[in-house]
Amino acid sequence: MKERFDEKGFGVEFSPDFKSLQWKNLMVNAVANPISATVRKKDEATHSKDMESTVEIIVDECLAVASLEGIEMDRKNALEFVRSIISKNS
Repeated sequence: MKERFDEKGFGVEFSPDFKSLQWKNLMVNAVANPISATVRKKDEATHSKDMESTVEIIVDECLAVASLEGIEMDRKNALEFVRSIISKNS
C-alpha cells in the first residue's frame, strides 16, 4: 500500500503501534489548540515558560486517559513529542 502513496508523491509512514501514535497526535492537539485560541497566537505561545506547567498538566491528563484505554506511554517521551511537533508548526 505504501508504494501506491509513493507513486503519487505522498510520503507516508505506517506505524506498527497506531494507537500510541494516535494518542500522541491527540496530545499535540489538546495542548496546541486551546492555548493558541486562548492567547490568540499560533503555537509559539505553548513554548513560553508561562505555559510550561499548563502543557504538562494537559499531557498528564491525556496520559491518564490513554492509560484507561490500555495505552501506556512514557511521560518524558510524550512531552518531547508534543513539543517537537509544536516547534515544527510554529
